Amino acid sequence: MTPLEPRISLSKGEKFMKIKQFLALGAVLVSFPLAAQAQTEAEDPSDLTLESEDTLFSRLDRDDFSVETGLSLSGFYLAPTYQVNDKVSVRLPITRMDFSTSANVEGNSVSSSLTGNTVGIMADYYPRGSGFRISGGFTSGGYAMSAQVDELVFDGVSYSPGGAGLGLGLAEDSDAAFTLTIGLKNTRRNFVFFGDFGVKATTLELTTSGEELLGGQVNAFRDQIAAINSELSDFKGVLPVIQMGASIGL
Repeated sequence: MTPLEPRISLSKGEKFMKIKQFLALGAVLVSFPLAAQAQTEAEDPSDLTLESEDTLFSRLDRDDFSVETGLSLSGFYLAPTYQVNDKVSVRLPITRMDFSTSANVEGNSVSSSLTGNTVGIMADYYPRGSGFRISGGFTSGGYAMSAQVDELVFDGVSYSPGGAGLGLGLAEDSDAAFTLTIGLKNTRRNFVFFGDFGVKATTLELTTSGEELLGGQVNAFRDQIAAINSELSDFKGVLPVIQMGASIGL
């Protein structure tokens, strides 16, 4: 005969605590799949709305964008512009110029070209909210002049390589030239005229080609070019900046 196992009797308080623990465990087990389902629904791209995107782009008002276009000393001028607030705007000015010509000067055939390709970033400050503005920023690129000549004369010495000719180039040697201008523009209208003038800090460099055909004169010629470039590097000069045209709002 198998002896009976002793029964464990629980008081009412202990039974109540056991029921509470069981219900708590059940609630935890049920919450896991519900939480996983809620996370899956939140990550479902099909349920996402464009509310956050709309909120981001609503800060960029189309009326704050405009395009300045016209002429400058560097050629055709184009500048997309964003009006940050009543007193500050940001421009991305771009200029392009390409001009070439040829002539005969005292029996010396000269072919020359002039380019003025630049790109930059400028910040405009309007002290009164419109009208007068002060602008500062940086410009990359600039003027580049080149010429092909039959003969050059330095300090009374004639340099002539023969039929090939000598190539000369004079260009701005500044990757980021500081530019400062003042001007006028009414920022409260969609179509207005504008004008700016100022200066750009830059340096110049002279380059040559074809001097290897000068024979015994090549070293003297290169010494002349090196002396000129030394003087140009010592000269930290400025070039004028003038631009005018119309601004068209988007």
